[in-house]
Amino acid sequence: MEDQQEEDGQQEQLTSDGPGKEFEIYIKNEELVDKLKLLNYEDGFLKLGFAYKPILKHYFVRSRNIGEQFFLFTSLAAWLIKKSGEESFSMPQEFDDPNSTLANIMAAAKSKVRIKKAIELKTWSFSLASLRLRFCAMETQRNATGRVSQSENET
Repeated sequence: MEDQQEEDGQQEQLTSDGPGKEFEIYIKNEELVDKLKLLNYEDGFLKLGFAYKPILKHYFVRSRNIGEQFFLFTSLAAWLIKKSGEESFSMPQEFDDPNSTLANIMAAAKSKVRIKKAIELKTWSFSLASLRLRFCAMETQRNATGRVSQSENET
């Protein structure tokens, strides 16, 4: 009875979002594969070792071997981190502790976000500083023009 109510609730949630909502994950996975192809993962990632195999367009949606899927996902994440400039990041091994592997990936990803935010803050600071300089220059010019006008009025 309870199972039927849960199933009805899940079905209502799927239909309330629309009939295509349940296929969205397939589209996202296809987009992921397309983006990996743009990064030329066939020549970079797949040639790292024989354990890495081409990713099919629905691999992360319908994989039968969860352990293989996890290893491929973490290896792919590590390769992307290395590709982003952190060459010292080590590739995970198949029998590494999953928690430590994910912790390493998350730490590297967070450091990338912190670096990006720091760069954005420096860019904003630079923009604010240049705006202040422009404002000061305009004020100086306006004051100089005002003084010229005042001196003309006095004579």
